[in-house]
Amino acid sequence: MTTILDEFWVFSKDYTPYVYFYKENKEKDIFKYKPINPELEILQKVNSIMESIEQESKKKKIEYVESGNFRYGVIQCLNNYLLIIYKFPLGVKNKNIINISRIFCGMIESLYTLRDFRNWEEDINIFDKLYKKIELYFKMSNL
Repeated sequence: MTTILDEFWVFSKDYTPYVYFYKENKEKDIFKYKPINPELEILQKVNSIMESIEQESKKKKIEYVESGNFRYGVIQCLNNYLLIIYKFPLGVKNKNIINISRIFCGMIESLYTLRDFRNWEEDINIFDKLYKKIELYFKMSNL
């Protein structure tokens, strides 16, 4: 299951970066998380990803935009306050990515409130609970 998704980011709707989840060891399906590094390429791409999705969605129903060998998709949660931006290889079916992103969104909504993010003091440890849920999800899906 985890081969369909290697990394994703959580931002506010005004593009404030919160956390970056990435697969540390692809062979062992081990995910880790850390603050979003300001030099990360994704920060430079967020606006263009969002603009592309908005433009393309006017033409047709779209949940992602292609860039190089990958696609980037976005799902909103917590009353559209948060954006989860996920990156996946071109060969992965949209349905699988949409399902997994909705599951992550549900996890976030079950663990946090808008207040948690609006009052966030850049303490990355707030994401320990989400990390544990994601880790459990992938362990269970690999059984």
